[in-house]
Amino acid sequence: ARMREAKYEMALTLKHPGAEAREPEGGPGPAGQLEVKTFTSRLDGVIDLSKRSAAPDVFGWDDIMVIRGTNMTFQEIKQLGLHKISPRDQNISSYIQQHIYYQKRRDLKWNPKAARDTIKFEGDASVADFVTK
Repeated sequence: ARMREAKYEMALTLKHPGAEAREPEGGPGPAGQLEVKTFTSRLDGVIDLSKRSAAPDVFGWDDIMVIRGTNMTFQEIKQLGLHKISPRDQNISSYIQQHIYYQKRRDLKWNPKAARDTIKFEGDASVADFVTK
C-alpha cells in the first residue's frame, strides 16, 4: 500500500483576562482588557490505509495516522494503554503551564503555611492526614 506524508497541525487560540486581572497582587486589570494567545503544535507521520480498523471505538483518522518515530498509529498507542501523543493535548498543556501552573510557589493569604513541597506525604497537613480526617 502506498503511504502519503501527513502533518497533524493544531492551533489553539484563547481569549481570556490579561495577566493583571488574574494576579491577586496586581488587582483587577483595565476593564475589558483581553489577552489573545495562540499555541501551535505539529506531528509528522504518514497515512497508511492498510492499517484501517473496523473497530467501533476508532476516532477520525486515529487508525491510519502513523506517527513518525514510533511506527504506530494513534489507535495502536491507545490499545497499549499509553497516552495519545496529540498536538491538541500539547497545546492545552502549554496553556496550563503558562496560565494555571504557578512559576513561584504561592501560600495561603490568611493562614500561611510556608510549604517547601507541593505535596506532603508525612506529618501535619499531609495527604495522609487529609484523607484520614
